[in-house]
Amino acid sequence: ADTFFCFCRQLSETGDCFLQALDGSEHGLQAQLEHLESTLQEADPQLAKLLQDQQLSFVHFALRWVTTLLSREFELPETVRLWDSFLADTRRFQFVTCVCVAMLICLKPVLFKGDFAANLQLLQQFPRHGSMWSNDAEEYEMECSLEGHVLPVAYGLQEYL
Repeated sequence: ADTFFCFCRQLSETGDCFLQALDGSEHGLQAQLEHLESTLQEADPQLAKLLQDQQLSFVHFALRWVTTLLSREFELPETVRLWDSFLADTRRFQFVTCVCVAMLICLKPVLFKGDFAANLQLLQQFPRHGSMWSNDAEEYEMECSLEGHVLPVAYGLQEYL
């Protein structure tokens, strides 16, 4: 019964995102993507400009991030940990935005080396493991911090959320 209650409450909070009639409203999906873009602009203007210059629309990659609450970007244990943090935080959807921006900032060194096609593929298939996460982890850990929430490059989500 408790699980069903939590599920119903979650759906009532996120339901507006999935109604086409509300896409243009302040709670709609388009507004969430615009908020994500403006948060990135505030957190890292250089990276925001790169995405804009390469015409990488947030619709191309962040739409899936926001609608699935990042469940397709991470393995199940990390997803469960993220969702636990999202649901426990009273600003849960603001926290989702912060995590998405932190993910982009963590990929900044790679994004600046890539062109449109390479960066689009990278963002649509967010790297879960690999050599790019093991190099210079400490150097980028501070860059991956946003509003007190940290998503370390070293892929240690469970230690920081």
